[in-house]
Amino acid sequence: MSIAILMTVHNRRETTLRCLQHLADQAYGRGNEDEEEGREEADQPIRWHLYLTDDGCTDGTAKAVKELLQERVTIIQGNGQLYWNRGMHMAWKAARSVSDYDFYLWLNDDTMLHPTAIRHLLECSRMKAHQAIIAGCISSTQPPYVTTYGGRTHKGWISCNGQMQPLRLMHGNAVLIPRYAYHRIGINDPYYRHAFGDYDYALSAKAKGISVFTTSHHIGTCDVSNQHPACFNPRLPINHRFMALYAPTSYYHPVDAFHFDRKHNGLLTALVRYTYLHLSTLIPACWRG
Repeated sequence: MSIAILMTVHNRRETTLRCLQHLADQAYGRGNEDEEEGREEADQPIRWHLYLTDDGCTDGTAKAVKELLQERVTIIQGNGQLYWNRGMHMAWKAARSVSDYDFYLWLNDDTMLHPTAIRHLLECSRMKAHQAIIAGCISSTQPPYVTTYGGRTHKGWISCNGQMQPLRLMHGNAVLIPRYAYHRIGINDPYYRHAFGDYDYALSAKAKGISVFTTSHHIGTCDVSNQHPACFNPRLPINHRFMALYAPTSYYHPVDAFHFDRKHNGLLTALVRYTYLHLSTLIPACWRG
């Protein structure tokens, strides 16, 4: 079975290389195509190719990745202004122009996969007849290994519990999208520059009747920053707060948030959140997280 792995990077050479070494070291991650015929699905070799958007790296990331993976990677050159969502969009466009892959795997370069991560993602996908999106549960790097990424339900953020859990929103750290889902949803919305693209794709999937589930176990590690958002930090001058709010990498970018809400939650919700984000930046005490 074939997997296009999609990644976008910017000047995190050593982190990116560690991530890709974990990818290259996947158990059963290589196989002989000549032996594939007649095997049970679980025993089939996995043939993957990485499509990596080099979004203006100046630290030699692309050269180092090419040396590590050689013919197993295609480098797509960005302009340094794509950020996460548009970088992933460019990688996905490149992948689909080459082949109609069985699966597409989003992978963040700060996510370190466990050795059997891809096999577990595929097994979870098989449990849903390869007709659902599977978002990997990711844990902290240190004990007690709490769930840091995965997604949320209507009740809140999930904690990995040994069962596949249905999601409303998903994190894009490690997400397996089968061909069935891709053909019905398409690729991620390039309107967003950095944030919202993963949430948007999950809700777009739901609108098309495609379910989103977590893996039953943690498949990798990535720590989460608990730093207070700069745009709502009362210790910063007001002009710095508004600059942070409108930074391309802001997780609260008002224009992107408005597009997201209008698309999925309606105009009224979009207007309310748009107002709330600006009010919270002006008066940080209004921010409730």
